[in-house]
Amino acid sequence: FKPFVYLAAFEKGLIDEYANVDDSPFEIKDTNNRVYKPKNYDGKFLGTITVAKAFAYSRNIPALRIGQDAGIDAVISVAE
Repeated sequence: FKPFVYLAAFEKGLIDEYANVDDSPFEIKDTNNRVYKPKNYDGKFLGTITVAKAFAYSRNIPALRIGQDAGIDAVISVAE
């Protein structure tokens, strides 16, 4: 699903392959105030990396951050 997230952000002009994105811990609260602490598959965080590197290494945290910036509606539209 990550390619749809990145494409939505590319189409909105929010990122390009050289843009920096943060691959560090963060929390997401849902509408019931439950906290989700996403992780990367390897359990590591790389700090600031380029979008190209985040995509190439399939990092979860940058994809979530980019998806939040692009907006869920834009991501859904691209996926459809």
